[in-house]
Amino acid sequence: MQNITVYVDDSGVLHRNEQYFIYAGYIFLDKESKEDAKRKYRTLLKEIDAELVWNKEYKAAELENKHKRALFNILKDCHSFGVCIKNESIYDSIMLDKKSRTRYKDYALKRAIKEKVVNLINEKLIDPEQPVSFHFLIDQQGTATDGLYGFSESVKEEFSRGIINFNYGKIHKPIFHDICLIQTEYCDSSNNYLIQAADILANRLRASYVLKNRKLRKISKHNCLHLP
Repeated sequence: MQNITVYVDDSGVLHRNEQYFIYAGYIFLDKESKEDAKRKYRTLLKEIDAELVWNKEYKAAELENKHKRALFNILKDCHSFGVCIKNESIYDSIMLDKKSRTRYKDYALKRAIKEKVVNLINEKLIDPEQPVSFHFLIDQQGTATDGLYGFSESVKEEFSRGIINFNYGKIHKPIFHDICLIQTEYCDSSNNYLIQAADILANRLRASYVLKNRKLRKISKHNCLHLP
């Protein structure tokens, strides 16, 4: 069984008052790499905590650049992904309706994860013919809890059964032969080091677009999608 774990956070707001909304995350293909990343991140975070004496969750927006850079670098060799949504290009019918915004955010996240997974399949790091399970851990802030079941089902449908887009006459073939389980958790990031790491990554990606600095998103083992 291939057990894949994905940690996700966001940066910005899907709103006309903001330029960009970002999702970003890390994907781990086994327990060993996940635990190693968690250990490294936790160790560095304790060092920063000893320096700053905050005794609270470190949000990227509140940290100095040197600390954000250090926390990013500790996981720079991990597989990661992101999606950048340019808010001004989103239809008013989506922006003006809360449920439509939530559905669009789920769609964007699913697209970003799928692109990363397909990339890993092409690199022969994931075997699409073998059973696989996915565990998504997503920062709960600003997330509709009633979307939990819908997101899992949507991912399972597209990954294992494929979908037909009737509006554009396109067929998206399934990418896996057998998905045994998809579990989605919306988590308090203060209790999850790797969601905190995803926050650092999301903040970095958003800064790269706001500051028009491409160097900030030149990241190894990283895929970034642009929408719409």
